[in-house]
Amino acid sequence: MSLFDMKLMVLNLNLQMKDRTKTNSGNSLFRKQGSLFLHGASGAGKTTMLEKSTGKSPEELKMITHTIGAEVHLANEGENKDVFMVTDVGGDEVFKNDRHRMLNEVRPLAIVILLDHAPRAMEYEEAYRCPPKGNLPKDKSHPIRVRYEEHVKAIQELMEILYVSPVVADHCRLVLPLVNKRDAWEAQGYSLPIFTDWYFEALTELNNTLMNNRIKWHKPIGVTGRYEGFGDSWELIENLGGKELFVNVSSILDLSLRVPLTNKSR
Repeated sequence: MSLFDMKLMVLNLNLQMKDRTKTNSGNSLFRKQGSLFLHGASGAGKTTMLEKSTGKSPEELKMITHTIGAEVHLANEGENKDVFMVTDVGGDEVFKNDRHRMLNEVRPLAIVILLDHAPRAMEYEEAYRCPPKGNLPKDKSHPIRVRYEEHVKAIQELMEILYVSPVVADHCRLVLPLVNKRDAWEAQGYSLPIFTDWYFEALTELNNTLMNNRIKWHKPIGVTGRYEGFGDSWELIENLGGKELFVNVSSILDLSLRVPLTNKSR
């Protein structure tokens, strides 16, 4: 029997069985879940946001159920406490191949792009205060401009992945930009429209790629990930990203099957 035949057999078996989903456990044979990939430049707060959402420290996160790879965790958030598979991969250039590999393996229903005004531990530095009239510095060496270019590069990388990896684009239902560290950038004189204006061109190019793959898009949302996790955006991720059926085919072989429960809009 081929692997393809075995997957079909498991799927057909599930259709004949009563729903055995366990929303409070990552180890059930069958479950309905969401899947989310956190994408963005290094220091944008991906891990911190995940810590807040799960209520666990970095050390504890490493002990959470791993489903694929080294940085995939099961998290609960929202009133219904549904299981979500959340992937957190470092944003440094050295991890670029890891990000590509993980996106191809995880094939998330939703992808969050994290933007910010300053890298980790520099949020309140004077060098990152909002420029006069919110104008993006033209000097390529200016810290704010450097940070801007890092985010543009991350956006372009996501476009590239969706282009060269049809399996990722086919599975994905939603891409949502979050401008993280809202408490800090508001204190530094920024507003959400400033970021929308700065990244308009890059996000428009990304949106064209999303439209071609029937992936839903949402305008940028401001969040304070350190204190509120995903904030109000979690409901959007749940509703627009949808859910998938997770089938644990074999724990020994680390073999699983994930089938989206909603079709893409035409």
